[in-house]
Amino acid sequence: MTSPGLHTAFAGCAYLVVYVLPLYVVRGPRDSPPVIKARLAATAITSALLTWVPIILAFSQSNGRLPRASEAAALLGLTAHGFWSSVAQGLGLTALLFAGPLAYRALGAVPAHGPPRHVSRRSALQVLRDLCLAPLSEELVFRASLLAFLRQRGLGAAAAVAASLALFAAAHVHHLVDRVWHGGHSVRVALRAAALQAAYTAAFGLHAAALWTAGRSVAGPVAAHLACNLAGLPPLGAMLRHRQAPLLLLLTVMGVAGWARSIAWLFRRHAW
Repeated sequence: MTSPGLHTAFAGCAYLVVYVLPLYVVRGPRDSPPVIKARLAATAITSALLTWVPIILAFSQSNGRLPRASEAAALLGLTAHGFWSSVAQGLGLTALLFAGPLAYRALGAVPAHGPPRHVSRRSALQVLRDLCLAPLSEELVFRASLLAFLRQRGLGAAAAVAASLALFAAAHVHHLVDRVWHGGHSVRVALRAAALQAAYTAAFGLHAAALWTAGRSVAGPVAAHLACNLAGLPPLGAMLRHRQAPLLLLLTVMGVAGWARSIAWLFRRHAW
């Protein structure tokens, strides 16, 4: 017989497979319009299906009583209660984490108005994918649904967060395939890029999990996710070459330290 913990591990991996596998129904470069359209449709469908998992589990654990719509919405953090405070908390904590890069932008190293260059060069479909569907679907699946499911299965708060971080990071490793198959990168270069992205993704997963834990609303994690995708990876190399590099380095260190303390405080105060 398998243990409940093993069942939970298999179910968590099933979340990952169900979310990622349909992305490869249509093969091709990830930025080509047909591939983006197919993946947008697949992601919308799988996200909608996976959000039902904790609702169905709540139904099975309540002697067959179907949860009311308000209960299901509260379970997934889809209520209006605390919406704006959660958004403000998500954006504020993200700004703290990006204190150095924001100062770099404010100093005129990049245009202070308009979207960042990596966003302005994207097509409308890429913007829809990166700044709309990705933040909403990933937060619904990996925070709202997965964290609720793991807690329903008896995992402690710390274990549930750790498991969700691992699965969230693993869900982005598939970009390795795109880089090798369609990007023309060597396996070595692709592995290095995938490792960096996995580390960054896991750090963001901790960020979003703290916001979810604090507000019990998906609004904060979605707002933070959108802001991080808009900002992109911090331009650390360019910042170190800037004439105000000492100031930028100080602000970066202080911002990251303040962010880490805030994350720890949110988990301690709002452990659920």
